[in-house]
Amino acid sequence: ATTDIMWFRAGDDAQTIGLGQHTPNTGLIRNIWSTYYGGIAKCNTLLENMSKAKDVTSAALYNRIDGEARFLRAYYYGCLISLYGDVPLINKTLPAAESFVARTPKAQVLDFVFKELDDAAAKLPVSYTGLDVGRASKGSALAAKARFALYNEKFDVAAAAAKAVMDLNYHSLFSNY
Repeated sequence: ATTDIMWFRAGDDAQTIGLGQHTPNTGLIRNIWSTYYGGIAKCNTLLENMSKAKDVTSAALYNRIDGEARFLRAYYYGCLISLYGDVPLINKTLPAAESFVARTPKAQVLDFVFKELDDAAAKLPVSYTGLDVGRASKGSALAAKARFALYNEKFDVAAAAAKAVMDLNYHSLFSNY
């Protein structure tokens, strides 16, 4: 969003950031932070409470929902550490009195991201049909792991995760790229 097309739009957050005049209250920065932590909170709530529906939910659906929540939580954290470095790692719901949490070192959050994506990949199907097409899959969890590993110079982890995607024998390059 900082190409020549957008850069000269007066008052835009991208221009403010590009000029180094941003603060934690710059809209784009504040919105990314609050949107991702809002998503993390929803994932935490779901993961803590989904056992209440285990008896009335098929094992396949239960595992898929668990995997999707872990995928999303890992994705949000992967994006947050890419943008901000050290961030608070919150993996459970917190009462308001405990909501001011210190930042966790980026390396520790990255380890959490890798573990969540591994757990998600173990629970998610390789593919979907019908209205479920587009949901997080085993391949998307492994591909996200490869990308976050690559961005964080964990090349062995990136290579192994990318190879795991290829070994699924489901994804391929578009034939007429």
